[in-house]
Amino acid sequence: MNFKFILFAFLFVLFGYSASATSWTASYLAFEDNWRDFLVVTPQYKKAENGLIAVMDVEQLLV
Repeated sequence: MNFKFILFAFLFVLFGYSASATSWTASYLAFEDNWRDFLVVTPQYKKAENGLIAVMDVEQLLV
């Protein structure tokens, strides 16, 4: 078979597996009690006085 076809088929299967595994894992995040501990946006984040996560510094720059 052609090398490009084999490479395409392999990458297609790899992408499909990684996309489905990521969506499957992320769908269960809402059921966790401590879901905020799993958030990774920036190395440091600020918490407001009421305990909620405040807007990230990076997000303020992007808007």
